[in-house]
Amino acid sequence: ATVATRAQEHLAAARQAAKPLPRGLAPMLLPASLVPLYAKKITKPGFDIFRERMDVPAFRRQLTLMARAMGKRL
Repeated sequence: ATVATRAQEHLAAARQAAKPLPRGLAPMLLPASLVPLYAKKITKPGFDIFRERMDVPAFRRQLTLMARAMGKRL
């Protein structure tokens, strides 16, 4: 399996595991909501992980974290 596929699988498992957790623990799982941003980047055709940067713009990361925090969803 590719790195992106494994990351998506782990994210799905984390989302399932987070459902029974108290809402107060949700902030500790917020960084996991950034996984799709990076997975999308590395699955683009022709992407070479050894030649290209993996940066996702800070504003995109911040908007994603804010949206997830407001929605209380991982």
